[in-house]
Amino acid sequence: MPREKNRSNKGSTAPVVSCKDVWNLRAASFQMNSDGKAPPPADDDDNVSISSDRTESTAQNASDGEEIISDIEKYENNVKLAMDLATEKSVKTRTNALLSLTTAFQKRLLVDFLENNYQTVTDLAERGLRKGKGAEQVAAAKLASVLVASLAETKEAEQIYKTLEGPLKVIVQDPSASLLARQESALTLGFLCFLASDDLSEVAETMTILRTIFSASFLKGNGDIPAHPPAVSALHTAALNAWCLLLCLLPSNNVHELASKHIGQLKCLLLSSDVDLRIMAGDAIALLYEGARDHNDYFHCHAQTQLCDLLRELATDSSKHRAKKDRKTQRASFREVLKTVEEKDNPYVTVTFGPKFQKQILTIDSWTFKRQYDTLCHVFGEGLSTHMTWNQPMRDMFDLGPPPSRMASLFVRRSNKNQRESAACKARHLARSKNRDNRAACLTYDD
Repeated sequence: MPREKNRSNKGSTAPVVSCKDVWNLRAASFQMNSDGKAPPPADDDDNVSISSDRTESTAQNASDGEEIISDIEKYENNVKLAMDLATEKSVKTRTNALLSLTTAFQKRLLVDFLENNYQTVTDLAERGLRKGKGAEQVAAAKLASVLVASLAETKEAEQIYKTLEGPLKVIVQDPSASLLARQESALTLGFLCFLASDDLSEVAETMTILRTIFSASFLKGNGDIPAHPPAVSALHTAALNAWCLLLCLLPSNNVHELASKHIGQLKCLLLSSDVDLRIMAGDAIALLYEGARDHNDYFHCHAQTQLCDLLRELATDSSKHRAKKDRKTQRASFREVLKTVEEKDNPYVTVTFGPKFQKQILTIDSWTFKRQYDTLCHVFGEGLSTHMTWNQPMRDMFDLGPPPSRMASLFVRRSNKNQRESAACKARHLARSKNRDNRAACLTYDD
């Protein structure tokens, strides 16, 4: 006789449960009366489905809130870890930690966190500037810029500037320091003075230090422009950039005096072999013209005809010994400069930023706004949109008003997500999909 097969639980299957039983169990588990007893099972399947769907969406919102809180805490813990690594003995570890802190403060606005830990971060930046070399000084200078920009609306920003002002000026004026460190320190010094200094005499002193860098040798003895290495030209460009940023703080009468003195010297930089230095010199001339004409509408510099001829030549430059990209950028920039000098016409550019449902448009219609916006692009990098949206001092710089409501954007995003994932939406989508074939409609259509 054949043996009977051994029946074990391994091949058994679970009992089949209908969808109706699942909905009844969920509704009975979540819906409780005030006395703690479960309500009687409902006969209408639709009512049970709606109630269970509401409980799921509520649980989902609660989980979303927990994810947001845990994400912020995790982000701050990573920042604290980078702060600990910035005190290690390895130079490479300290440099990478400073760069990580800079990236973290660029991507998110952590005002509350920095108010409690600004002294620690300031000490890290000061140590990198004083005791570091080369790349570490560059990373420390970048961190200082983002730190002051994040705390610009607080009283701690001025304290940070007073602490870091000394080492930044030492690096900028030290010929033996790294050229990259001097370049980033010049930009940081100008930016910190722009945000945290209210004394015009201090602003003028900083501008004098920066001017000694880019005007060390305008001309050779025979009247030619000296050919500097690219790193030296980049240092001169950074110093001129910071000088122009501080020029935006001066009243129009002071700008009028500076325009009469320095436009002739800046005209010499238009003959430089470095395209970035030429473009920055053109922007500086346009900025001086704009400020001087606020004081005197009929301002004209000495030998303006020669200046316009030189600007027109740069705006139509087609020299083959220069790169095609450099020629294109130079022509676009000097066309705007020539319009300002000849026709008193300022640039006009629009920039869009902000969250998805609350986009804002920034109109850059002056050389002052252009210089400030370009500086913020360098400081914040990829996090420019975040700070332009939520950082109130940066918004005040361009008269953008209060920041948009953060909760409104979250509500719109979550409500749309819950609507897409609801059971009613899925059922409606399936019902509509049955009638999407247009061929059946064509057969029953009578003309």
